[in-house]
Amino acid sequence: MKPIAKIERDYLQSRIGAVQAMLNNLDANDRISRIGLTEHLEELKAELAAMPDLRFPESVSVALFFSGKPVIGHQGIESDFASKSLSFFQGIVTAIKADLSGEIVHERGKMRNSQESALHITGTIPGSFGFLLEEMPEQLPLSLLKGETVSPLQSTVDKTINALSVLAKGKDEEAESIIHDVNQRAFNHVKDFIELMHSKEANFRLVSGEKDQSFLKSEIERAYLRLNQSQVDENEGVFTVTLDGFLPNFHEVDFKFDGENNPIRGKVSSELDQDMLVQYNISYLRKPLRAKLRIETKSFNENKKQKFVFLGIDESDFPRLPTL
Repeated sequence: MKPIAKIERDYLQSRIGAVQAMLNNLDANDRISRIGLTEHLEELKAELAAMPDLRFPESVSVALFFSGKPVIGHQGIESDFASKSLSFFQGIVTAIKADLSGEIVHERGKMRNSQESALHITGTIPGSFGFLLEEMPEQLPLSLLKGETVSPLQSTVDKTINALSVLAKGKDEEAESIIHDVNQRAFNHVKDFIELMHSKEANFRLVSGEKDQSFLKSEIERAYLRLNQSQVDENEGVFTVTLDGFLPNFHEVDFKFDGENNPIRGKVSSELDQDMLVQYNISYLRKPLRAKLRIETKSFNENKKQKFVFLGIDESDFPRLPTL
């Protein structure tokens, strides 16, 4: 269901509930008021029944509402706060979309196919102060023209909302899983977004598809503390490893560091194509080589985890593996 349709439906249902409550509390002898309210109730019910079912939208829509100090009712919102909020939110969506697409996401620089995840402001929505962000028809993949009904970008938006919700409302172990799961760029944008909400004493609400999540001051405070207890370090270097094999179809690699027996699985840079990985398997399988790796170390509540990305083979001198 489109966010604007869900909001309109929720509003109608609340009005129906309010009118029904007034009817229930009417004096039994107040016939004139009862007739008027009954007619109004039937009109609202008819309006609700006539609303189209948009349960399977072709494109993605997100309603992002703000309240708190940067907002003056439904009249206006601080422009600097609004622009930064929307930019950070778009950054989260773009970084998560790239991750789900198998792209190796760098901390900086332009991401491939970032236009596929671009959301456009198509309107404002009353109710505190809200923006309607939508995927344009030109962005929709050909698969939607062949019978599919839900844009692939919906899963990205759902994961974005879920990540924010877990950080603000979930248990520590769930929050830790989210922090370790997202790439560093997504983590940075999430942190920027939450820090902005925290510093400006703002609340927000996200509505997209079947998801509707509100974030109160206490929940934003919890997410803020969790993110600031976390640390992400990213380093690149050249290390001696023994190759256990590339998985070309999944763009993954299994290897061991020199002198260690523990196998490690990492991602492979998208700049290395499948043919190259097959050739590496032929030339280097079970042999030592100098691999250029990116190592991402994330810590939360003193727990550390590492992710590895194979960037290529390098003949330069190499440092030792940083220890946890």
